[in-house]
Amino acid sequence: MRNIIALLVLLVTITAAKFLDDGIPCLGKSCWLDSDCPQCSQTKVICNYRTDTCQEETFWDKWIRRKPCPRYFKRSCKDTADCNCGGKLICEDNECVVDRMTEEIRARRH
Repeated sequence: MRNIIALLVLLVTITAAKFLDDGIPCLGKSCWLDSDCPQCSQTKVICNYRTDTCQEETFWDKWIRRKPCPRYFKRSCKDTADCNCGGKLICEDNECVVDRMTEEIRARRH
């Protein structure tokens, strides 16, 4: 039981430390484009599409930026027009996602 409590305390401490302000003035600044974020950290600082704030680049950011229209990918929607991606994304289960039919056709051609 003590081991479980110790592990939980360790997990909470690590998680909380990750979200605390590192004292880096550019992090958390409001943005729309990466160019709005000054590079004031050793790691790359980008405009995070989910929060529209300057954050250090994470694995999720690298992955989502490979998708078409990354600013709208996985955003909530009511219909495909909400996805603003010229037909590359569709609204499925109230979320903007890649049109699988288009992807399958493209994969067969290559």
